[in-house]
Amino acid sequence: MDELQKISHRDYTSGFFINRPGPEGHNYESSSYKRIYDFMGIVRKYDQENKEAIVEVRNKYYCGDTIEIIGPDIEPFTTKVEYIINENGESVKEAPHPKKLIKVPVDREVKPYYIIRRRKRDDNK
Repeated sequence: MDELQKISHRDYTSGFFINRPGPEGHNYESSSYKRIYDFMGIVRKYDQENKEAIVEVRNKYYCGDTIEIIGPDIEPFTTKVEYIINENGESVKEAPHPKKLIKVPVDREVKPYYIIRRRKRDDNK
């Protein structure tokens, strides 16, 4: 259930699992989605020597962000983005452009297609 709460979703119900839902089985107050995490990117490679993940960006990264990495064969774990290296090999404070490749430090080996997410920011950056 914890993982289901982290994805973008509407309020959950039992649907038809227990029995046919009545009027209480419908949410007429809101159809908006709940989202407490942002999809940040996808791991493309891992540089074992430098302990850096090469990530395809999907949402803006900032130095200092705490990101969570999930994959099919690991327990999700968090790590802090201590630095960001852009495609030109330059150290930058943020990575604002989707589809660009960046390098970020990750102490544990990660595999291609692992997903990176971040708890939604409260400061509207």
